[in-house]
Amino acid sequence: MREGVTNKAGVGPVTKCEMKARHVAEYLALRSVAAVFRILPYRAALAVAWCLAWIGHHVVRYRVETARLRIRSVFGDSLDARGVRRVAWLSWRNFVFGAVDLARVAAADRAWIEARVENTGPFEETANALKETGKGAILASPHMGAWDLAGVVLQRLGVPIFFIAAPQKNPLVDRFLGELRGATGVALIARGSAAMRTAIERLRGGQWMAMLPDVRA
Repeated sequence: MREGVTNKAGVGPVTKCEMKARHVAEYLALRSVAAVFRILPYRAALAVAWCLAWIGHHVVRYRVETARLRIRSVFGDSLDARGVRRVAWLSWRNFVFGAVDLARVAAADRAWIEARVENTGPFEETANALKETGKGAILASPHMGAWDLAGVVLQRLGVPIFFIAAPQKNPLVDRFLGELRGATGVALIARGSAAMRTAIERLRGGQWMAMLPDVRA
């Protein structure tokens, strides 16, 4: 048994068998949804994602109260109750939209980027100038929006980019997400005792490290 972990009813610890069954269920559900997102046309996939987000937010109410409390702590009195609810909903909806991008991200070629991503020209000029120096760089971005897609955009623009990411609690889900991200060619370093040493070696070799400073990465 795993100590300190209770089942959904809040009674007793979760056994290893229960945890394994939960991990398998989460993994199969994620793979199924990702397959749907890849098969459908993009706008249809977003429509399905919107429905799933609505159910998760308004019916299941997954972490809704936690999100609203955090929003209130950040915005204070500048948002009324309706504004807080709206930000919480849109944030969750856009997070699920980001899952669509992650499921389809391997197909994001240069033509797709130029058709959908704005203002890549100025950044590409700056990136090319920095690459000519042969030095590495650190890119810091808020943990918001389709950051996975942003990394792929940079890679498609010729930036030798890599991420440091924390492993998921579910090892099956962690492996699947690693496969999705790895299919793009973007290097991914698992957070751990050797991560910093590997990152420094890559930076010295002229690669760019992308990090999300608002999370413990």
